[in-house]
Amino acid sequence: MPGNEAEGGESQRSRTSPTSSSGRLRVRTDPFLVVCRCFSVITALTAVLCIVVNVLSAIRSFEDGSDIFNGIFRCYAVLIAIFVVVAETEWGFVTKFWKVLEYWAGRGMLQIFVAVMTRAFP
Repeated sequence: MPGNEAEGGESQRSRTSPTSSSGRLRVRTDPFLVVCRCFSVITALTAVLCIVVNVLSAIRSFEDGSDIFNGIFRCYAVLIAIFVVVAETEWGFVTKFWKVLEYWAGRGMLQIFVAVMTRAFP
């Protein structure tokens, strides 16, 4: 009896073993998810570009001293664009407190807001 249990255990183990050629599962990534990840990276890079443009515009506004409102407006645009970059990296701390950023519609509205703020003043 003990010999039968050992043989039964071995045969059962060999059937469920991930190293056997017949039981091996190939894990492939979904192409749609890869495309979505690429769009997320492109969006984050675009938000970084918005940060650079708004910082340069804010510096120019504060150097002239004539348009302080534009400089302050650009500082807010930089802060929100940083938030877009963090949201696109899907950092757990951000999605924990702002559940709307888990959905594409919420992220899209935030990105549109940053785009409007970037383009609002020449």
